[in-house]
Amino acid sequence: MTVSGVLFAAFEAETSNTTLFAGYVLFGIGFGFVNAPITNTAVSGMPRAQAGVAAAVASTSRQLGQTLGVAVVGAVLAAGVGSSPYRDTFVAAARPGWWILAGCGLAVLVLGWVTSGRWARRTAERTAEELESADLKDAVGVTAGR
Repeated sequence: MTVSGVLFAAFEAETSNTTLFAGYVLFGIGFGFVNAPITNTAVSGMPRAQAGVAAAVASTSRQLGQTLGVAVVGAVLAAGVGSSPYRDTFVAAARPGWWILAGCGLAVLVLGWVTSGRWARRTAERTAEELESADLKDAVGVTAGR
C-alpha cells in the first residue's frame, strides 16, 4: 500500500493506463496482505470463547478506519481543489491524499513488524492465559477474594 501511495503521488495527469493498472494492483496486493493478518492478530490473542468478539472489534475498527480515511482524504482533496475547476487542479490536489495513504501504509508496516515479534507473541499468550483462567473461575463461581 505504501508503494502504491508513493506511485500515485508521483503520477501526472497524462499517466498511462498501464502505470495506473500497476498502481492499483500494488494497492490491492498490499491491502490483501494487511487485511487477513489484522483479523488473525485480533483473534489469536483471545480465548476461543471471545474469538467472535475479537473478530467483530477488528472488523468494526477496519470499517471506522476506512470511513475516517475517506473523510480525511476527501477533505484534503476538496481543500486543494477549492473553487478551481477539477480539470485544472485535481491531480495536484490529490497528491497530499496519496502521501497520507503512503504514510498510513508505512505506519501499518512498522506496527505490524513491532507486534509480530517474540515479545508480542509472549504478551498475547500471557494475556490469553490470564483471560482463560478468569473465564474458568467465573464459570465455576470462584472469585479472587475467596
